[in-house]
Amino acid sequence: MAKDDGGDIGAFLSGFVIGGLVGAAVALVLAPQSGEETRTLISERGIELRDRGQVSLETSRARIGETTTQVRNRASSLSEQAKTRATAVRDASTSQLSAGSEKAKTVLATGSEKAKETLKKVTRRKPADDNTTA
Repeated sequence: MAKDDGGDIGAFLSGFVIGGLVGAAVALVLAPQSGEETRTLISERGIELRDRGQVSLETSRARIGETTTQVRNRASSLSEQAKTRATAVRDASTSQLSAGSEKAKTVLATGSEKAKETLKKVTRRKPADDNTTA
């Protein structure tokens, strides 16, 4: 957005200056006045062009300032949104990780208990099985 405004302002100022120069040249060629009158006219036109240029410059600076403020505000807003989303993702990930960890502990404890029970059953049967095979 800022590039488009800058290009428009630059094109406007360029056209303004070129138009002023062309107008001054045409006035010199077609002017039926004396040299003194022509010089006065050129001087007046030069002052007029300078004043217009200053107004255009001030307007451009104001627009640039407004655009800069808008861009900064938008960047700040986007930054805050990104921080909020990152925090939400981090919190959700932490919560899921904790839940998964708790489930893993439960599964491990259950598996360990079952392994101990199975080991007890196997050790109880083993002497009996050894007597029958011998």
